[in-house]
Amino acid sequence: MLAVLGMVTLALGGCRHAPFSPPQLSPTRPLTAQVLAGGVWTRGPGVYRLRLTVVAKRYWSKVPLTGFMEFDTGRREIRLVVMNDMGGKLFDITVSRDAVAEHWLMPDQPRLHGFATALAGSVRRIFLEPQADAGDSVCVEPYTYVLRRHEPDRESCFVFGGNGNVLLEKSGRGPGGKWHVYYYDHRPVGERLVPFGIVMDDHQTGYRLTLWIETVRRTDEQTEAGNRGSGAG
Repeated sequence: MLAVLGMVTLALGGCRHAPFSPPQLSPTRPLTAQVLAGGVWTRGPGVYRLRLTVVAKRYWSKVPLTGFMEFDTGRREIRLVVMNDMGGKLFDITVSRDAVAEHWLMPDQPRLHGFATALAGSVRRIFLEPQADAGDSVCVEPYTYVLRRHEPDRESCFVFGGNGNVLLEKSGRGPGGKWHVYYYDHRPVGERLVPFGIVMDDHQTGYRLTLWIETVRRTDEQTEAGNRGSGAG
């Protein structure tokens, strides 16, 4: 119960030190887990191309990056190209639900493999797994909906609310440690609401990833949305 209250408190107040405005919440009404989970933009078939500004931070170290991503939501697969702040290509990988394929890494940079693997794990948690599901238990709070799932070796929690009852947070605890993802600034892309600001905290490693989605284009429907004038600052 304390974990649920903590999640709701974070939803109401937003992630501490996040560079995005907290969501505007409104009173809830009875909704099922199936309805809430089915409304997440990553559900169902679709192919999206995203341009991202990324800041990876661990303790006092901060690394600005640019990412180009193709996300096939039907296949649950992401192709990701990452560049440094000078425009140099660092690596090109594909992330799926249970694997990472390295297509290219900058030569003579032995630490890049570990960084690419860590970033792939974060991308998987943000976009791919775990997903809210119709079978999750649901608790309807005054301003948020909290979905929970308990498995033998892990647990997952999802918080929905705001305009359109979008996914605001998800968190997990298991063999890979404890982590939290926060979603902000949802905007329409076609018939879906896509978060244009994302923060992920890995509590085990002290690693924080902040994503500004600059543009989103759904290539199978030719639908595009942009985030003009934003950036990592």
